[in-house]
Amino acid sequence: MDSAASRRIVEAYAAIGEHRTGSEADAATSSWLCSWLQKHGIAARAEPFFFRAPRIRAAYASAGALRVAGVPLHDAPATGAAGIEGGIAILEDASDEALTRELAAAGTRGALLVTGDPEGQVLLRNAERMDAPWPKPVLQIARRDAQVLNALSRDSVRLTVDSELVTGEATNVVADVPGTDGAGTVVLLTPKSGWFDCAGERGGGIALALSLAARAAALPSRRKHLRVLFTSGHELGHRGLLAYLGRDPARRAQPEFWLQLGASIGARNAAGMRVFTRDARLREWFPARLRAEGIEGVALAGADLRPHGEAREVFDRPFLSIAGRHPYFHSSQDLPGRCTDAGSIARHGRAFAALLDRLLA
Repeated sequence: MDSAASRRIVEAYAAIGEHRTGSEADAATSSWLCSWLQKHGIAARAEPFFFRAPRIRAAYASAGALRVAGVPLHDAPATGAAGIEGGIAILEDASDEALTRELAAAGTRGALLVTGDPEGQVLLRNAERMDAPWPKPVLQIARRDAQVLNALSRDSVRLTVDSELVTGEATNVVADVPGTDGAGTVVLLTPKSGWFDCAGERGGGIALALSLAARAAALPSRRKHLRVLFTSGHELGHRGLLAYLGRDPARRAQPEFWLQLGASIGARNAAGMRVFTRDARLREWFPARLRAEGIEGVALAGADLRPHGEAREVFDRPFLSIAGRHPYFHSSQDLPGRCTDAGSIARHGRAFAALLDRLLA
Protein backbone atom coordinates (compact mmCIF):
# COMPACT_ATOMS: atom_id res chain seq x y z
CA MET A 1 0.00 0.00 0.00
CA ASP A 2 1.39 3.42 -0.91
CA SER A 3 0.92 6.73 0.89
CA ALA A 4 -1.52 8.15 -1.64
CA ALA A 5 -3.83 5.15 -1.38
CA SER A 6 -3.67 5.32 2.43
CA ARG A 7 -4.60 8.98 2.41
CA ARG A 8 -7.55 8.46 0.05
CA ILE A 9 -9.05 5.73 2.23
CA VAL A 10 -8.67 7.70 5.47
CA GLU A 11 -10.17 10.80 3.87
CA ALA A 12 -13.11 8.81 2.48
CA TYR A 13 -13.74 7.19 5.87
CA ALA A 14 -13.55 10.46 7.83
CA ALA A 15 -15.73 12.30 5.30
CA ILE A 16 -18.68 10.04 6.13
CA GLY A 17 -19.05 11.89 9.44
CA GLU A 18 -19.16 11.09 13.15
CA HIS A 19 -18.96 7.31 13.41
CA ARG A 20 -21.05 6.79 16.56
CA THR A 21 -22.55 3.35 16.92
CA GLY A 22 -25.93 3.01 15.22
CA SER A 23 -25.80 6.47 13.62
CA GLU A 24 -26.54 7.19 9.96
CA ALA A 25 -22.80 7.66 9.42
CA ASP A 26 -22.10 4.28 11.02
CA ALA A 27 -24.56 2.60 8.65
CA ALA A 28 -23.08 4.50 5.71
CA THR A 29 -19.62 3.30 6.75
CA SER A 30 -20.81 -0.31 6.56
CA SER A 31 -22.20 0.28 3.06
CA TRP A 32 -18.99 1.97 1.95
CA LEU A 33 -16.83 -0.86 3.31
CA CYS A 34 -18.96 -3.55 1.67
CA SER A 35 -18.85 -1.71 -1.64
CA TRP A 36 -15.06 -1.27 -1.48
CA LEU A 37 -14.50 -4.93 -0.67
CA GLN A 38 -16.91 -6.20 -3.31
CA LYS A 39 -15.25 -4.02 -5.97
CA HIS A 40 -12.00 -5.80 -5.08
CA GLY A 41 -13.58 -9.21 -5.53
CA ILE A 42 -14.10 -9.96 -1.83
CA ALA A 43 -17.42 -11.26 -0.51
CA ALA A 44 -18.67 -8.93 2.25
CA ARG A 45 -21.87 -8.40 4.19
CA ALA A 46 -23.27 -6.16 6.91
CA GLU A 47 -24.28 -8.19 9.95
CA PRO A 48 -26.77 -6.41 12.27
CA PHE A 49 -26.85 -6.44 16.05
CA PHE A 50 -28.78 -4.62 18.78
CA PHE A 51 -27.29 -2.54 21.58
CA ARG A 52 -28.42 -0.43 24.52
CA ALA A 53 -27.19 3.14 24.99
CA PRO A 54 -28.50 6.41 26.44
CA ARG A 55 -30.47 8.85 24.33
CA ILE A 56 -29.47 12.22 25.76
CA ARG A 57 -32.05 14.98 26.06
CA ALA A 58 -29.95 17.44 28.06
CA ALA A 59 -26.47 17.39 29.60
CA TYR A 60 -24.91 20.41 31.29
CA ALA A 61 -23.41 21.89 34.43
CA SER A 62 -24.80 25.15 35.80
CA ALA A 63 -24.33 27.65 38.56
CA GLY A 64 -26.81 30.51 38.71
CA ALA A 65 -27.14 31.92 35.19
CA LEU A 66 -23.98 30.11 34.04
CA ARG A 67 -24.43 26.95 31.95
CA VAL A 68 -21.77 24.76 30.36
CA ALA A 69 -22.76 21.93 28.01
CA GLY A 70 -21.05 18.57 28.22
CA VAL A 71 -21.25 14.91 27.26
CA PRO A 72 -22.15 12.37 29.96
CA LEU A 73 -20.27 9.15 30.42
CA HIS A 74 -22.49 6.65 28.63
CA ASP A 75 -21.76 4.05 31.31
CA ALA A 76 -22.88 6.22 34.23
CA PRO A 77 -26.40 6.96 35.52
CA ALA A 78 -28.55 9.97 34.67
CA THR A 79 -29.78 12.59 37.12
CA GLY A 80 -33.23 13.16 35.66
CA ALA A 81 -34.47 16.46 34.26
CA ALA A 82 -34.24 18.25 37.64
CA GLY A 83 -30.52 17.55 38.04
CA ILE A 84 -28.61 17.38 41.31
CA GLU A 85 -27.08 20.31 43.16
CA GLY A 86 -24.17 20.21 45.56
CA GLY A 87 -21.51 17.60 46.10
CA ILE A 88 -20.31 17.85 42.49
CA ALA A 89 -16.59 17.08 42.22
CA ILE A 90 -14.57 18.81 39.48
CA LEU A 91 -11.71 16.62 38.25
CA GLU A 92 -9.17 17.38 35.54
CA ASP A 93 -7.68 14.58 33.40
CA ALA A 94 -8.54 12.07 36.12
CA SER A 95 -7.55 8.44 35.83
CA ASP A 96 -10.11 5.70 36.37
CA GLU A 97 -8.59 5.14 39.80
CA ALA A 98 -8.93 8.82 40.76
CA LEU A 99 -12.51 8.95 39.48
CA THR A 100 -13.36 5.79 41.41
CA ARG A 101 -11.99 7.27 44.65
CA GLU A 102 -13.84 10.55 44.19
CA LEU A 103 -17.18 8.94 43.40
CA ALA A 104 -16.82 6.75 46.48
CA ALA A 105 -16.05 9.70 48.77
CA ALA A 106 -18.62 10.78 51.31
CA GLY A 107 -20.63 13.75 50.08
CA THR A 108 -19.87 13.27 46.39
CA ARG A 109 -23.08 13.04 44.36
CA GLY A 110 -21.58 13.32 40.89
CA ALA A 111 -18.58 14.64 38.99
CA LEU A 112 -17.47 16.90 36.19
CA LEU A 113 -14.59 15.38 34.25
CA VAL A 114 -12.52 18.09 32.55
CA THR A 115 -10.39 17.11 29.53
CA GLY A 116 -8.93 18.87 26.54
CA ASP A 117 -7.07 18.37 23.27
CA PRO A 118 -4.34 20.90 22.31
CA GLU A 119 -7.07 23.47 21.57
CA GLY A 120 -8.99 22.69 24.75
CA GLN A 121 -11.84 20.73 23.16
CA VAL A 122 -13.21 17.77 25.07
CA LEU A 123 -11.62 14.33 24.80
CA LEU A 124 -14.38 11.79 25.37
CA ARG A 125 -13.97 8.51 27.22
CA ASN A 126 -15.23 5.22 25.89
CA ALA A 127 -17.99 3.51 27.85
CA GLU A 128 -15.96 0.56 29.07
CA ARG A 129 -18.32 -0.24 31.96
CA MET A 130 -21.65 -0.80 30.24
CA ASP A 131 -22.18 -4.01 32.22
CA ALA A 132 -21.01 -2.53 35.56
CA PRO A 133 -21.69 1.23 35.34
CA TRP A 134 -20.10 3.99 37.37
CA PRO A 135 -22.16 4.53 40.54
CA LYS A 136 -22.91 8.24 40.07
CA PRO A 137 -23.45 10.67 37.16
CA VAL A 138 -20.35 12.00 35.40
CA LEU A 139 -20.35 14.81 32.84
CA GLN A 140 -17.39 15.38 30.49
CA ILE A 141 -16.54 19.06 30.00
CA ALA A 142 -14.11 20.68 27.56
CA ARG A 143 -11.18 22.38 29.27
CA ARG A 144 -11.78 25.61 27.39
CA ASP A 145 -15.39 25.72 28.64
CA ALA A 146 -14.70 24.65 32.21
CA GLN A 147 -12.44 27.45 33.39
CA VAL A 148 -15.34 29.40 34.85
CA LEU A 149 -16.48 26.34 36.80
CA ASN A 150 -13.11 25.61 38.36
CA ALA A 151 -13.36 28.67 40.59
CA LEU A 152 -16.69 27.57 42.01
CA SER A 153 -17.37 25.50 45.08
CA ARG A 154 -18.51 21.92 44.48
CA ASP A 155 -21.63 22.80 46.45
CA SER A 156 -22.64 25.64 44.10
CA VAL A 157 -22.73 23.53 40.92
CA ARG A 158 -25.81 21.75 39.58
CA LEU A 159 -25.28 18.71 37.34
CA THR A 160 -28.00 17.73 34.89
CA VAL A 161 -27.94 14.57 32.77
CA ASP A 162 -31.40 13.92 31.39
CA SER A 163 -31.38 10.73 29.30
CA GLU A 164 -33.06 7.37 28.80
CA LEU A 165 -31.69 3.99 27.82
CA VAL A 166 -32.92 2.90 24.41
CA THR A 167 -32.28 -0.02 22.09
CA GLY A 168 -30.56 0.70 18.80
CA GLU A 169 -29.40 -1.32 15.81
CA ALA A 170 -25.97 -1.21 14.22
CA THR A 171 -23.94 -3.40 11.88
CA ASN A 172 -20.58 -5.09 11.72
CA VAL A 173 -19.01 -5.79 8.34
CA VAL A 174 -17.82 -9.35 7.74
CA ALA A 175 -15.69 -10.26 4.70
CA ASP A 176 -14.16 -13.58 3.67
CA VAL A 177 -11.13 -14.50 1.60
CA PRO A 178 -11.24 -18.32 1.33
CA GLY A 179 -8.12 -20.39 1.84
CA THR A 180 -6.94 -23.03 -0.60
CA ASP A 181 -6.87 -26.12 1.59
CA GLY A 182 -8.93 -25.53 4.75
CA ALA A 183 -5.81 -25.20 6.87
CA GLY A 184 -7.37 -22.88 9.44
CA THR A 185 -8.63 -19.32 9.86
CA VAL A 186 -7.06 -15.95 10.62
CA VAL A 187 -9.31 -13.08 11.69
CA LEU A 188 -8.17 -9.56 10.77
CA LEU A 189 -10.10 -7.22 13.07
CA THR A 190 -10.42 -3.45 13.29
CA PRO A 191 -13.19 -1.29 14.81
CA LYS A 192 -15.11 1.10 12.56
CA SER A 193 -17.03 3.19 15.11
CA GLY A 194 -16.05 6.02 17.45
CA TRP A 195 -17.18 9.35 18.87
CA PHE A 196 -16.17 11.64 16.02
CA ASP A 197 -14.63 11.49 12.52
CA CYS A 198 -11.80 9.33 13.92
CA ALA A 199 -9.25 9.93 11.14
CA GLY A 200 -6.21 9.33 13.34
CA GLU A 201 -7.86 6.94 15.76
CA ARG A 202 -9.49 4.52 13.32
CA GLY A 203 -8.40 5.62 9.85
CA GLY A 204 -5.08 3.79 9.79
CA GLY A 205 -6.64 0.50 10.86
CA ILE A 206 -9.42 0.87 8.28
CA ALA A 207 -6.94 1.62 5.48
CA LEU A 208 -4.69 -1.29 6.43
CA ALA A 209 -7.51 -3.81 6.82
CA LEU A 210 -8.88 -2.98 3.37
CA SER A 211 -5.51 -3.08 1.64
CA LEU A 212 -4.46 -6.28 3.42
CA ALA A 213 -7.73 -7.97 2.45
CA ALA A 214 -7.20 -7.04 -1.21
CA ARG A 215 -3.61 -8.23 -1.07
CA ALA A 216 -4.57 -11.53 0.53
CA ALA A 217 -7.21 -12.12 -2.15
CA ALA A 218 -4.49 -11.82 -4.78
CA LEU A 219 -2.05 -14.23 -3.12
CA PRO A 220 -1.61 -17.38 -5.23
CA SER A 221 -0.43 -19.54 -2.32
CA ARG A 222 -2.87 -18.53 0.42
CA ARG A 223 -3.59 -21.69 2.44
CA LYS A 224 -5.62 -20.38 5.36
CA HIS A 225 -9.01 -18.70 5.32
CA LEU A 226 -8.95 -14.95 6.10
CA ARG A 227 -11.95 -13.35 7.77
CA VAL A 228 -11.88 -9.54 7.84
CA LEU A 229 -14.06 -8.01 10.54
CA PHE A 230 -14.96 -4.33 10.95
CA THR A 231 -16.89 -3.90 14.20
CA SER A 232 -19.21 -1.21 15.45
CA GLY A 233 -19.90 -0.61 19.14
CA HIS A 234 -16.27 0.14 19.91
CA GLU A 235 -16.96 3.17 22.11
CA LEU A 236 -19.74 1.28 23.93
CA GLY A 237 -17.68 -1.48 25.48
CA HIS A 238 -17.00 -3.36 22.22
CA ARG A 239 -20.66 -4.19 21.72
CA GLY A 240 -20.16 -5.10 18.07
CA LEU A 241 -17.44 -7.67 18.67
CA LEU A 242 -19.30 -9.16 21.62
CA ALA A 243 -22.41 -9.50 19.45
CA TYR A 244 -20.35 -11.12 16.69
CA LEU A 245 -18.88 -13.66 19.10
CA GLY A 246 -22.21 -14.27 20.79
CA ARG A 247 -24.07 -14.91 17.56
CA ASP A 248 -22.29 -18.27 17.17
CA PRO A 249 -20.33 -19.61 20.17
CA ALA A 250 -18.04 -21.50 17.79
CA ARG A 251 -16.72 -18.18 16.51
CA ARG A 252 -14.77 -17.54 19.70
CA ALA A 253 -12.93 -20.85 19.43
CA GLN A 254 -12.74 -21.29 15.66
CA PRO A 255 -10.11 -18.78 14.49
CA GLU A 256 -6.54 -19.94 14.68
CA PHE A 257 -5.19 -16.40 15.07
CA TRP A 258 -6.67 -12.93 15.73
CA LEU A 259 -4.81 -9.94 14.28
CA GLN A 260 -6.26 -6.72 15.69
CA LEU A 261 -5.48 -3.31 14.19
CA GLY A 262 -6.10 -0.95 17.09
CA ALA A 263 -6.12 2.80 17.65
CA SER A 264 -3.79 5.44 16.21
CA ILE A 265 -1.88 3.33 13.68
CA GLY A 266 -0.15 5.86 11.46
CA ALA A 267 -1.57 8.85 13.33
CA ARG A 268 0.53 12.00 13.36
CA ASN A 269 2.41 12.35 16.66
CA ALA A 270 1.19 8.96 17.86
CA ALA A 271 2.36 8.08 21.37
CA GLY A 272 2.26 5.11 23.68
CA MET A 273 2.09 2.63 20.80
CA ARG A 274 2.43 -0.95 22.04
CA VAL A 275 2.41 -4.41 20.53
CA PHE A 276 0.51 -7.04 22.51
CA THR A 277 0.98 -10.74 21.90
CA ARG A 278 1.74 -13.88 23.86
CA ASP A 279 3.07 -15.68 20.78
CA ALA A 280 6.76 -16.32 21.54
CA ARG A 281 7.59 -16.51 17.83
CA LEU A 282 6.20 -13.02 17.18
CA ARG A 283 7.32 -11.16 20.30
CA GLU A 284 10.74 -10.50 18.80
CA TRP A 285 9.99 -10.91 15.11
CA PHE A 286 7.19 -8.36 14.68
CA PRO A 287 8.75 -5.41 16.59
CA ALA A 288 11.93 -6.03 14.58
CA ARG A 289 9.85 -5.96 11.39
CA LEU A 290 8.35 -2.62 12.40
CA ARG A 291 11.83 -1.20 13.00
CA ALA A 292 12.97 -2.51 9.61
CA GLU A 293 10.21 -0.38 8.05
CA GLY A 294 11.44 2.69 9.95
CA ILE A 295 8.75 2.58 12.65
CA GLU A 296 10.37 3.46 15.97
CA GLY A 297 9.08 3.97 19.48
CA VAL A 298 6.69 1.01 19.60
CA ALA A 299 7.00 -0.84 22.90
CA LEU A 300 6.41 -4.55 23.44
CA ALA A 301 3.89 -5.10 26.23
CA GLY A 302 4.35 -7.86 28.78
CA ALA A 303 3.08 -11.20 27.56
CA ASP A 304 0.46 -11.42 30.34
CA LEU A 305 -0.78 -7.82 30.06
CA ARG A 306 -4.36 -7.76 28.81
CA PRO A 307 -4.77 -4.92 26.29
CA HIS A 308 -7.53 -2.34 26.08
CA GLY A 309 -9.75 -2.36 23.03
CA GLU A 310 -11.25 -5.33 21.23
CA ALA A 311 -8.11 -7.45 21.68
CA ARG A 312 -8.99 -7.95 25.32
CA GLU A 313 -12.10 -9.89 24.22
CA VAL A 314 -9.93 -12.50 22.43
CA PHE A 315 -7.04 -12.51 24.88
CA ASP A 316 -7.55 -16.22 25.49
CA ARG A 317 -6.82 -16.96 21.82
CA PRO A 318 -3.56 -16.60 19.86
CA PHE A 319 -3.50 -12.92 18.89
CA LEU A 320 -1.42 -9.87 18.08
CA SER A 321 -2.61 -6.30 18.56
CA ILE A 322 -1.10 -2.85 18.21
CA ALA A 323 -2.61 0.35 19.59
CA GLY A 324 -1.79 3.74 21.08
CA ARG A 325 -2.95 7.34 21.31
CA HIS A 326 -2.36 10.73 19.69
CA PRO A 327 -3.00 14.35 20.78
CA TYR A 328 -6.51 14.48 19.26
CA PHE A 329 -7.56 10.99 20.37
CA HIS A 330 -11.37 11.05 20.95
CA SER A 331 -11.56 14.72 19.92
CA SER A 332 -13.84 16.31 17.33
CA GLN A 333 -10.62 17.64 15.79
CA ASP A 334 -9.40 14.15 14.86
CA LEU A 335 -9.44 15.02 11.14
CA PRO A 336 -7.27 13.81 8.23
CA GLY A 337 -5.30 17.00 7.62
CA ARG A 338 -4.34 17.35 11.27
CA CYS A 339 -3.99 13.75 12.40
CA THR A 340 -3.04 11.49 9.47
CA ASP A 341 0.51 10.52 8.52
CA ALA A 342 -0.11 8.60 5.30
CA GLY A 343 3.55 7.65 4.97
CA SER A 344 3.48 6.03 8.40
CA ILE A 345 0.33 4.09 7.50
CA ALA A 346 2.08 2.76 4.39
CA ARG A 347 5.13 1.71 6.42
CA HIS A 348 2.91 -0.09 8.92
CA GLY A 349 1.18 -1.70 5.95
CA ARG A 350 4.41 -3.27 4.73
CA ALA A 351 5.10 -4.71 8.18
CA PHE A 352 1.59 -6.09 8.52
CA ALA A 353 1.68 -7.52 4.99
CA ALA A 354 4.76 -9.54 5.93
CA LEU A 355 3.01 -10.71 9.11
CA LEU A 356 -0.17 -11.69 7.31
CA ASP A 357 1.80 -13.59 4.65
CA ARG A 358 3.36 -15.55 7.46
CA LEU A 359 0.03 -16.23 9.19
CA LEU A 360 -1.79 -17.33 6.03
CA ALA A 361 0.95 -19.59 4.70
